[in-house]
Amino acid sequence: LFEGTAGVELHEHFAEEAVLAGLVRTTKTNLDKAITGEHNEATTLYPGFAKRATAVGDTAAAGYFRDTAADEAKHQAAFQQALDELH
Repeated sequence: LFEGTAGVELHEHFAEEAVLAGLVRTTKTNLDKAITGEHNEATTLYPGFAKRATAVGDTAAAGYFRDTAADEAKHQAAFQQALDELH
C-alpha cells in the first residue's frame, strides 16, 4: 500500500506539480543546465573541498573530494555527449 501510494506521489503528483511550477524544461535546456552544474562541481566545488581538507591534514577527505570531482567531470562529459547527439 505504501509503495503504491509513494509511486503515485512521485510519478504522478510530483511530476504534474513540477510542470505547473515551470521546473520541467526541454531536454536541451536540461542538458545545458546539467553540464554547467557538473562543470562547476568538477572544477570548483569539489577541488575547493579537497584543498580545504588538505589544508587541515585530512588526506582521506581530500582524496574523496578529488575522486568526486573526477566523477563529476565524467558526468559532464556524458551530458555533453548526449547534447551533441541531439544536434
